Amino acid sequence: MAACDIVAAAQLLAGYVLIRRGNKEAHKACMLSALLALLASMGAYAVQEYLAGPIRFGGAGGVKILYFFALYSHAMTASLAAPMAAVAVYRALKEDFDGHKKVARLTLPVWFYSSVAGAAVFYILFRGGHNVGL
Repeated sequence: MAACDIVAAAQLLAGYVLIRRGNKEAHKACMLSALLALLASMGAYAVQEYLAGPIRFGGAGGVKILYFFALYSHAMTASLAAPMAAVAVYRALKEDFDGHKKVARLTLPVWFYSSVAGAAVFYILFRGGHNVGL
């Protein structure tokens, strides 16, 4: 999941840079790649929840505060980013570039933050050794 989130964040940044430089085709490829990474992350999360169930956090102190801040902010922004991205992609595919641009300006920071926060949650929970049983 974290790898998918990192790929999505990288593709979002690359796509932003590319569209600012006027390279529409490369921008489109990066943004569709970011969308696929988002879908893969969501799928991996669903499979993990189905197979392992909820994973409890076992850390304490500052790590616990950081973890829950990242988790809750990720959950909130992810619930916004997915439909916002869908609208942005739909408008781009319909060649409504003015509408796409309006939605994309709001979507990019939300989606990027969600991707980074999702990777942080995964890292703290699994790589940081703060999970209680799988």
